[in-house]
This record gives sequence, C-alpha cells and structure tokens, in this order.
Amino acid sequence: MLEARRSGDAFLIRLQDRGPQPSAPVQAESWRAVLALEGRLVTLTVAGPVDAPLNRDAGLALLQAFVAATLAANRS
Repeated sequence: MLEARRSGDAFLIRLQDRGPQPSAPVQAESWRAVLALEGRLVTLTVAGPVDAPLNRDAGLALLQAFVAATLAANRS
C-alpha cells in the first residue's frame, strides 16, 4: 500500500503489486475505491496499460470520476 485516503463516503487506496507480473498488460500500480452502495460493499479499480501507465494524479482523478459516476448511476 502506497497511500490511503477518504473521499466522501469512499475509501481510496493506491497500491503497488510487487509480485510476479502476469501476462496481462496492466501497470503494477493501481488505485482502488471501497464504498457501500445499497447495502453492498463495492470495490472499483483503475490502472493503465503497461505501455501508457497512469501517473498518480491521473489515476486518482480517474478513480474519483469512476466513484462519482457509479454513485450517480445508482441513486434511488
């Protein structure tokens, strides 16, 4: 874990996968969000491709937009 923070009702975590990299062409660093949505625990993940990785700020901005869009799409 590289970083953790709260954003509204979501908990955001920046992770670095240091294990052997699978053949999937995804960067080792990712952002994850954990939030409660309609009584369920939801996780969202963003990571860039190996050949065009997301930097820290771009990954955070994308994850925050992903959280906002998910919440907006699930408003009762």
